Amino acid sequence: MKIRKNSIILTVCLFLAASAQAQVFDFPPSTPLELHRPLDPESMRMQRTAAQYESRGEYAKSLELYRQLFARFPEYDPFYEGVIRALFASESYEEGLAFVDSLRGAMQAGAGNRDLSFAQRERWASLVVDAGHFAAKMGRSEEAFRRWEELYTLTHPTPNPYFRLMSAMIDSRLPEELDDMVKKARQATGDASLLAASLASYYADRGQADRAIEELLGLMEVQPRQAEAIQRQILGMPDDGQSRRMVEETLQEAKSREAIRLPVVQMLGLFYFRNKEWEKAYAEVREADRLGGSSGEAMLSFAETLNSESEAALALQVLDDAARSHPDLAGSPRARLARGRALVALGEIAAADSVYGLITAEPVLRTVPEQEALMAHARLKLDRLNQPAQARQLVQDNMNRNPRLRHRGDLMLLVGDTWLAQRDLEQARTTYLDASVHPAVAGQPELRSQALINAARADFYLGDMGQAVERLNEAARTNPEGLLANDALELMDLLRGGAQDSLALETFARADLELRLGQRAAAESLYVQVARETQVADLAERALGRLADSQRTAGHAKEALNTLQETLQRYPSSLRAPEVLLKIGEIRERELGDPRGAIQEYEKVLVDYPGSLSAEEARRRIRKLESEKT
Repeated sequence: MKIRKNSIILTVCLFLAASAQAQVFDFPPSTPLELHRPLDPESMRMQRTAAQYESRGEYAKSLELYRQLFARFPEYDPFYEGVIRALFASESYEEGLAFVDSLRGAMQAGAGNRDLSFAQRERWASLVVDAGHFAAKMGRSEEAFRRWEELYTLTHPTPNPYFRLMSAMIDSRLPEELDDMVKKARQATGDASLLAASLASYYADRGQADRAIEELLGLMEVQPRQAEAIQRQILGMPDDGQSRRMVEETLQEAKSREAIRLPVVQMLGLFYFRNKEWEKAYAEVREADRLGGSSGEAMLSFAETLNSESEAALALQVLDDAARSHPDLAGSPRARLARGRALVALGEIAAADSVYGLITAEPVLRTVPEQEALMAHARLKLDRLNQPAQARQLVQDNMNRNPRLRHRGDLMLLVGDTWLAQRDLEQARTTYLDASVHPAVAGQPELRSQALINAARADFYLGDMGQAVERLNEAARTNPEGLLANDALELMDLLRGGAQDSLALETFARADLELRLGQRAAAESLYVQVARETQVADLAERALGRLADSQRTAGHAKEALNTLQETLQRYPSSLRAPEVLLKIGEIRERELGDPRGAIQEYEKVLVDYPGSLSAEEARRRIRKLESEKT
């Protein structure tokens, strides 16, 4: 992933052509820069209009408004910045230089720059940088550097002027002097980290990964609290061969820097992990463990990372090694949770149940890993072991023993799921509705909305379609943004579209319930019945779609393909047709190993439905398959 340029580089993208009449405004020296008067409504309206002009590229109009605003509020930096941006964008460099020099003259009248206030010194420094920038844009680089040199004679309260200087030099295509200017800036302020993050972005964008990393590591030495953010930046650099080699070599060299050795070793471990160099990654992890005091923390973190990357077998290996070298670690809730997750991923459900049980049997679950294990254990019993009653008992016992559980609301919804799994739809609905008004849920709009959605789904299964619609509407009002989850939106559309055939809609609901409870054959039979008997096209299409998804999930790719092709034959003008073609192509590509056939299906999307939302995805898939062929 390519590092983005720092947002402080304000003017790089704004230098488009326009024109404006030269005009110079005197800066009123009697108005102190510290004074921040509230903006009147008219000025706020003018500011919005100026911003709109600027965003549309109408720089002459935005300049005129910013000039008026700056004349009213010369102490307000955004108006000064607006004038400067508009002058650059309209290429009014002569006018800009005269404008800046007039402000400097007004500020300096009767006082030296050392007598200026805090905010005035900051403005003065900006004027110095902007004056040099205007000169540089006119090709007068010697004058620009002469003006910029004044920056290092001033006392600055913040590093902002140096950020402006770097931006000006890059925009003026004078980066060859950048190192010298940065060195002077750091000497003037005594801040070794000054500009480090911005320079790192600049060097990374130029492909100089080694210099970018050097800046970031230097920043890490003086500001260790930023280590995690810096690590993300380094590991997020371009992943081409040359950059990868630079990253590795620079980090290996940095291991000799005692102050940052541990985080550098940790970064190397993640770097090798990202490149799937498992042995190298694990070697760095073991070294990080030694540097960290041999606590096993680094090994445990590595195992958790492996779990998140679906490398469960390797995670178990690391956990076994950690248990041998750090026996006390193996019994910690965090290590057991990591082991349980790895076992679930490997399909060793009984072993995972046993491991989770060691955590959830504790009388009080105080730590985050313990409480996460409770949720994971209950879900395992419900979804994988088909033990809804045991899952419900586990949750209720722990909620009674632990009044301060972090995920109490989610656990209450899980209890409703256990009743649903036992086909006690009335009790499931009651549980969801009780949860929606419980203090643990009612104060969280998204969770309360989910409780209402779950209750609506129970209504749907019970055949109470009108009540389901009402609850979905209430869920939408409850959500802070008035939006429903995708599955709830689909349910709402289904209820509205199927209202013309209530009998078929009830059959569809029974099919959905059977599918949710794992009764695939019964569900598919009901979906076929709906598709065959209903006269409502939307309902029939949905039934065929669910049928195809079920067949595909069960590994019956050819059956799913036939169902999707039948859908296209019956409803060629449907809005869902492009998506159906994508699914057909995906089955040919992934399950049937027929990339040529997949390309043909994707091409049908481009030919038959060129304006659909699926067209761009079809193009992307075609490009991918064709590049793999070559």
